[in-house]
Amino acid sequence: MSTLIPRLACASLALFLALPAKAATLSVGASGCQFGSIQQAIDFAALTPEADLIRVANNASYAFQALKKRDAHPLALVGGYPDCLPASLPSGQTVLDGSGLAASVLHIDGGEVEVANFVIRGGAPITLQGRGGGVFVGAATRRIAFANVRITGNAAYQGGGLAIVGAIGQTVNLHSQRLTIDHNYAAHDGGGLWAVHAQAVKQSAAWRISANESGGDGGGAWLGRDAVMHLRSSKDPSGFVENLAKGDGGGVALIGGASLVLLHGGGPAQATEISRNAARRGGGAYLYSDVGAVTALQAHGIVGNDNLAWDEGGFAAIHMVGADAALRIGELHVDASTFFGGAPCDEPLDCNVFGGNVAIGRDGEPRPGALVAIRNDGKGAVGYARFWNSTLREHLGRDLVHLWSDAPSGYAEEIEFRDSLVVRNVVEKHLIETEGDGALHIFGSTFARNETGAATLQIDDASNSAYVYGSIFDDRAPLIDRLPASQSLFALMVREPGATAGMPVVFRDDPLFEDADHDDFRLRASSPALDRMWDLAPTNTLDRAGNPRTIDLPAVPDFNTPRDLGCFEHP
Repeated sequence: MSTLIPRLACASLALFLALPAKAATLSVGASGCQFGSIQQAIDFAALTPEADLIRVANNASYAFQALKKRDAHPLALVGGYPDCLPASLPSGQTVLDGSGLAASVLHIDGGEVEVANFVIRGGAPITLQGRGGGVFVGAATRRIAFANVRITGNAAYQGGGLAIVGAIGQTVNLHSQRLTIDHNYAAHDGGGLWAVHAQAVKQSAAWRISANESGGDGGGAWLGRDAVMHLRSSKDPSGFVENLAKGDGGGVALIGGASLVLLHGGGPAQATEISRNAARRGGGAYLYSDVGAVTALQAHGIVGNDNLAWDEGGFAAIHMVGADAALRIGELHVDASTFFGGAPCDEPLDCNVFGGNVAIGRDGEPRPGALVAIRNDGKGAVGYARFWNSTLREHLGRDLVHLWSDAPSGYAEEIEFRDSLVVRNVVEKHLIETEGDGALHIFGSTFARNETGAATLQIDDASNSAYVYGSIFDDRAPLIDRLPASQSLFALMVREPGATAGMPVVFRDDPLFEDADHDDFRLRASSPALDRMWDLAPTNTLDRAGNPRTIDLPAVPDFNTPRDLGCFEHP
């Protein structure tokens, strides 16, 4: 009989069994159940400190729900039971419907709570400061866990679907397995999710935040102060997909020190996505801070496709504002190795793929940063965009990456491509442009088949620095139209050298890709880019395909080291 227990039921019961012992079991439903309403059961469970289990049966309907739990006792609220017989097991989900009431369907402000096997819909605290249309979680809640829960069709002023409102010294711990937040609306921020002082740092698998909308920032999610989320890839689709923000951050807005980490967990898991979102700035993600903090999006093994921004930053926009020396750091760091602790991807070329992101204004004019736009305003404002082991293709905008910086930051790496493939992007101006006190680093990467209206690289101000080596630039455009005062460009293979013409370690040659017309940018055995790297240690241990970065080819004389130019090492 145990082999017939549904997987979801096992997950729910496992979470419940983690609660303290001596739990009472209460049942809610129609015939044969102890309580006729869920609120009655919650109130009864609050009378004693034990960790109670409330089983909600599908033999009754639950409309006009505005449930409240405010005691400090642990509770498991589990739906999906067919009836109230003691031997019954959950086999589906129970619908909790707010029926348009101006309240959260489920308001939790105390204790440790598990919520499993529910569809939560119809909550509408849309008035000013109303938060959490589907579920509100307050600061007195030490831990909230969701398993097999869908929060859909709710509305609120902030956090249309779910709001987690912790406080200083009262951080709410969040755990989840198979949590879907979709088709919710926020009049202000956080169409699907709004959170402050909340942390999901151990496991949150199969999150799906999709088709939500906000009138302000964070169409899918808005994460503010001390909101730290770690989401892992899973067998089920996960990520931020098809959300809309009328402000900034279509998929997710990270504000004032919030942090989002997306990790590939290994095995046959699907990559976490930030795809098909739209916003004014940062179609996929928006990072902003005007306080001394690190606001970060760190990703390992993800997909970021087809996001749209109508002002700037098709995939991402980073905006740091500083008025004093306190650092405001905005960090976008993408990696396909195990830098952040994730597992290697089974198919490395399917990890960290960013394609089809667009920065186009409502007037049809291209806008800056089809992939990413960075603005550093004022002293102490630093924004970074680092793409390691990534594929960046088929973007459309004024340029692929744009950096503005109006004051010296003292930090070198502000735009960085490492062991990455940059192909078939279409931009009106330069592929990469920096303005002000910015810095550009490109290591071991391959650029090819990009269509630009000007030079590939543009360094606008003499205070900028460019550090570019070990890379291939095979586009039909000058590599760079003028050299900045601070530059180091060497061990490069180029089609059009531009201002680097005559430099002894910039080689003008055909890299001889295997089949560029069919997207195979590996190097042939006869390529002049083999064993051509300068005498520097590899900046990464793996190439774009996940192969070792330094492979000596006995038949090829080493120019200095056995490492090849570009993002692929010839086997």
